[in-house]
Amino acid sequence: MKIVSARMALLGILILSGGYSIQESQANEPVSVPKTAGSGGGEQTNKWSTNPAQIAQRMESLNTLLNTSTGAQRIQAANNPEATALREKALAQLREGKAAFQRQDYDAAKKSLAQASQAMFEAMRKADGGASEREKQLQDFDRRLASVKVLQEAHTRISTEKGRGQETNVEIQKAMDEATKLHQDGKLPQARSRLDEGYILAKMGIEKLRRGDTLVRSLNFKNKEEEYHYEIDRNDTHQMLVTMLLQNKGDSVKQATEPLVSRAKELRAQAEKQAANKSFKEAVATLESSTDELVRAIRGAGIFIPG
Repeated sequence: MKIVSARMALLGILILSGGYSIQESQANEPVSVPKTAGSGGGEQTNKWSTNPAQIAQRMESLNTLLNTSTGAQRIQAANNPEATALREKALAQLREGKAAFQRQDYDAAKKSLAQASQAMFEAMRKADGGASEREKQLQDFDRRLASVKVLQEAHTRISTEKGRGQETNVEIQKAMDEATKLHQDGKLPQARSRLDEGYILAKMGIEKLRRGDTLVRSLNFKNKEEEYHYEIDRNDTHQMLVTMLLQNKGDSVKQATEPLVSRAKELRAQAEKQAANKSFKEAVATLESSTDELVRAIRGAGIFIPG
């Protein structure tokens, strides 16, 4: 049985709140299938999994985003005709996706859902167009807080199922509480930075819990090439988190973590060359070392995440 990447499941969760920032949605929306060696990223348009269970989850998430999320509320409050029209377009595409799903046309379903997501994020951009800088900061904070809450709920549920990870739940809640206090004190940049730390804790905590199951079932990888694609996906996730975390840190932290990030990139390039030569066993080991360096960088920036 093919292992579904942890990143795909995690980013599916995020859409529930409408809290993913526009910039992040463009960078990671939609989620791609694992990249092939030496792809350099490639075109990622409409590569959602056709797994029916994941499409069903996607429909549920988009339904929340389009109808009850803070993003939907902002669009309704903005009274912006363009934003309203785009949301209506997204709702129509969601209905098309549901109809395709019912007739088991999963390719058509994933295409409609990707279009619905794109239209909704464009609607959110239109709705936010007239906001002041401080208003945008407040909106960004609210969106990120909603995302962290959704992730914490998911982490709590999974950690209860697995019987481990409760200490991470405490740290996530602490980050949200401190961020909220900073927000109330009017310290928006500091509040957002602390909230981002909670986001990373939750995201990586979920991945760790899920990956534990993957490792137990590691023999279910069809071959080393399939495992290589999984490790590529996991490495991409950690790179994204490092970038997100360091953008809110000072120069001293960035300088301290730069050697680790550089080493991770070198190892990633080496792994891609190994994979290009069909040496997938070596490539998997090299990728794991690359990801370990990224974990060290995240911890060096002051966030302890599961290894």
